[in-house]
Amino acid sequence: MTLMPVSNLLPVPDLTPLTAISFSGAVVRGSRRSMPRRVLASHWFPTDMVGGPDAGGSPILDSDQRLLGMLTTNTSGTSGYVYALHIAAIQQLVEAFRQESSSGGRTYCPHCGYSSRALTAGGYYCEGCGALSSAAEALPVRVYQPHMRSYYEQQAGMPCARCQSTVGYHKNACLRCGYTMGTPV
Repeated sequence: MTLMPVSNLLPVPDLTPLTAISFSGAVVRGSRRSMPRRVLASHWFPTDMVGGPDAGGSPILDSDQRLLGMLTTNTSGTSGYVYALHIAAIQQLVEAFRQESSSGGRTYCPHCGYSSRALTAGGYYCEGCGALSSAAEALPVRVYQPHMRSYYEQQAGMPCARCQSTVGYHKNACLRCGYTMGTPV
């Protein structure tokens, strides 16, 4: 199998001709749109394409038919123009996934996408979201497994001022009781 050649345009210059090809084979042509008032991360670039030929994920090619990125359904807040994700960002994520997958000992939770060690080790629940694994759903009885303790221990450190849980915080709110740090107890 031969892979499509990858473009080395980063950042993508303004007015670069673009071609998006959908799963069904529909071709949409456009160009990289300039955005003078908005700062975007280097892996995103705006297009002058309105909508997309499908639900997103279409490859975007440069004028030399090299893979430049992927069309998304993310649109501008002030227009229907869509954005694209640069191939360099996609390559980094694929490589991180490959590294993570090759290290073994992890299974992806189908409920939250967390890379779970507990599910691989025979645990009944994802340590990321607490969802029951599909293998455990079929079990008539689920018993305590002492060897799984380390996967489910609370290890966040700083205890909540209200409930003393060390499960952690998100946006300054305790994940156990919802208490917001800095407010009276």
